[in-house]
Amino acid sequence: MLNTSEHPWKLVGPWYRPSSLGGYAVTKTALNRFSAPIIQKYADANFANNLVNEPQHSLRFNSEDFVQPFSGDPNQVITPIERAQSHTPLKLYLDTHSRFYVVVCELHCDVAGFPQVERNKVCEAGFVVRRRVPVITPELKGKVETLLQQRSQLQNDLNKVNMQVKTAQLQESQRSSDISGLLKTKSARLFSGLQSGTAEKLTEKLQDTNGQLDQLSQSGDIKIELQGWKSSDLKGVGNWLPIEETPEQITEQVIPMYPLIADPTNPNHSANGKTLWFGVIPTSLADVDSNNNPRFDDADLYEIRCFVRRHHSQFPIQKNHADCCGDVIWSEATEGYQIAAHFDLDGTSHRPVNIKLPDLPAIRNQVNNAPAGRGASARIIAPAESSLNFATDSMDMPQGGEPLTRAGQQICFFSIFLFFIVAMFLFRLFLPILLFIFNLWFLLKLKFCIPPSFQFDAGLVGSLNFDGSFGADFNASIDAHVELMTEFTADLAVQVAIEGPDLEAKFNQPNFSITVNKGKDNEKTYVDEGVLANDLGLMIANGINASDDMRADIKNGGDSPGLSSLSLNELAGIFIAMQTEYQDVKHPELAGILPTPDSGLVYFEKVELNKEAA
Repeated sequence: MLNTSEHPWKLVGPWYRPSSLGGYAVTKTALNRFSAPIIQKYADANFANNLVNEPQHSLRFNSEDFVQPFSGDPNQVITPIERAQSHTPLKLYLDTHSRFYVVVCELHCDVAGFPQVERNKVCEAGFVVRRRVPVITPELKGKVETLLQQRSQLQNDLNKVNMQVKTAQLQESQRSSDISGLLKTKSARLFSGLQSGTAEKLTEKLQDTNGQLDQLSQSGDIKIELQGWKSSDLKGVGNWLPIEETPEQITEQVIPMYPLIADPTNPNHSANGKTLWFGVIPTSLADVDSNNNPRFDDADLYEIRCFVRRHHSQFPIQKNHADCCGDVIWSEATEGYQIAAHFDLDGTSHRPVNIKLPDLPAIRNQVNNAPAGRGASARIIAPAESSLNFATDSMDMPQGGEPLTRAGQQICFFSIFLFFIVAMFLFRLFLPILLFIFNLWFLLKLKFCIPPSFQFDAGLVGSLNFDGSFGADFNASIDAHVELMTEFTADLAVQVAIEGPDLEAKFNQPNFSITVNKGKDNEKTYVDEGVLANDLGLMIANGINASDDMRADIKNGGDSPGLSSLSLNELAGIFIAMQTEYQDVKHPELAGILPTPDSGLVYFEKVELNKEAA
């Protein structure tokens, strides 16, 4: 080992992974001199022990791990090459989302051969979390906000078109010998070409928008301010204040880093012969600033810088490392990241929650065979003038001063599940009202029922012109029509899923149509997108638990916009989601996959020194 006491040091990423998304391991001829510390992802609360046992054993980053997803599949692994095509930042999930993160770095002596620094030469190691915020002059604020919204919309549209192109190309690759298959292949090829041209136009507009923002930044109209978190005298309170990139005196809050020491019994341990450090990245803290704003939120862009402090050569090494007065060596900043919102859909999918409604028949039997008051485990105590009593036919809280109460105090016992039953009843009662009043129809895609939740009646059968009269045996005829209706909606959902996701563009193609089976020797063909949109709206409204009058308002609109205000593509997306099958799958095109705790968990393959990483 060279004497590194007077040589410059360099704090870089670990030898086995030059970036958070992977790449190539360091070889003897390609030393990792210029990399930044990396972020490693885990899905187990025992991640620290896993890291110490084998530093390389961490999860790869998927499409869902970015603010702007790379594809419609949230579990698609993103490679460094794909990452280089987009500047969207990483998205780190909360610990309540079952995701945990560490930052890992490696210390070298910056001389020929790039040797490791002996760990006892370091008297302090840590990292700081910083954020970069734009500082905009008031007169340009409106223009910048418009450009940022335009950029976000263009990026979303471009991502959507690129996914549509991939879908069309996949359909084109699945060649078929029959006439229907050949027509679909030709349609997919034509659609792919049209959407590719759209993607080029969107890319040009996106580049132009980015160019305008870059011009404002270069002219000094937009300044990016680097801020660090500085604690106050009150625990848990601090403020984001301007900070230098690599200060010698560290005044911001430091998060400690810990040495990654190789297991002496494991000669193949990735930390063997290396000076590695790691620290746990905080994603949710109770800290607030002086205005009670949270320290971390989902709107800001954060980054991490690691540092080590060199032991001062004029002082003896002490076991407690209290002699930290040497030079500070800073790493490069990690790539930027944002923190997921608490109700982020991908994040909440990582940890499914099971809620089972009370079994009312079983509870009825228990109540009939139990003494009065059995199971009333919730003791509700109402202070004076706080019981909110009203006429409920002897269901009021008892009057103050009665037995078992203090003066002015009322006590009543309830079974805890009664609160849940009432809450569930109100939820189901007000959900369609909420969707209708605030035009939140997209939320229907967040409700999955097993089996699907469609309910068909005579009114819907008649509205869709389901052929034939009801006949003399009304009930039997209705049952037969409803059975055909079930087959019809499933077939329609299959066809919509196959031809999607951009049905509006498909209907603009010459001679395009969707043919759906309505029963034996009976079909319905859609050649007009307006007719299809009307039928989809009818079936979606029928699938919502509401009165007949409210279903009519939901379909056509009343005081608030109804389903008729949605585009065909939006209606198709909701309809497919409501028809998705999660059990006893009869239609592969409608097969849904509910997230499980191990969905999308793909680990990096371990690499050996002098070998390329996977």
